[in-house]
Amino acid sequence: MQTEPHSGWRRPEVLLLVMAAAWPLILSTWMALINNFAVERAAFDGADMGILQSVREIPGFLAFTFVALLFLLREQTLAIVMLLVMSAGVVLTGLFPSFVGLLVTTLIMSTGFHYFETATQSLALQWSSREQAPIVIGRMISASSFASIIAFALIWLGLQVLDLDFAALYAIAGGSTAV
Repeated sequence: MQTEPHSGWRRPEVLLLVMAAAWPLILSTWMALINNFAVERAAFDGADMGILQSVREIPGFLAFTFVALLFLLREQTLAIVMLLVMSAGVVLTGLFPSFVGLLVTTLIMSTGFHYFETATQSLALQWSSREQAPIVIGRMISASSFASIIAFALIWLGLQVLDLDFAALYAIAGGSTAV
C-alpha cells in the first residue's frame, strides 16, 4: 500500500508547528532574563540597555537581505539554520556577561530570529491553500503561545526550585530549541 508523500506527521504543517513551538523556548527565556542578567552580571545601566535593545533591532531593518540568502539555501533549510543561529545566540548570551559580549550575542540571536520569522511566515503562506492559511497561521500562533507559557514555567522552576544560574538557563533553552 502506497501512502501520499505528505501524510501523517511528515506534513509541512507539522514542521511549521514544531518550529513555531521551538522558537518561543529561547526567545521567551532571553526576554525574561536579559534585563536582570545584564544588570546583575554585566553591570548594565539604562543607557547600556538602550544600546542593547537598539542592536537587537538592527537585523529587523536588514531582513530584506533574506531574499539574497535564498540564492544559497532553500527556504525551509534557511528557516532551520536561522533557528539554530538564534539558539546559538541565546546559549552564548550566558557565557559572555559583558557589554560587548551581550551586544554580539544579541545581534546573533536577533539575526536568527528575524530571518527565521521571515522564512516561517513565507512558508506558511506557500504551503497552505488560501482557505487554510489563516488556520495554519492561527495554529502556529497557538503553538508559540503555549511554548511561551511552558518556557516561563521552566524559567520559574529553574530559578526558584533548582536554583540554576543564568548561563545554565540560557544553555538549556538554546539547547532544547536546537534539539
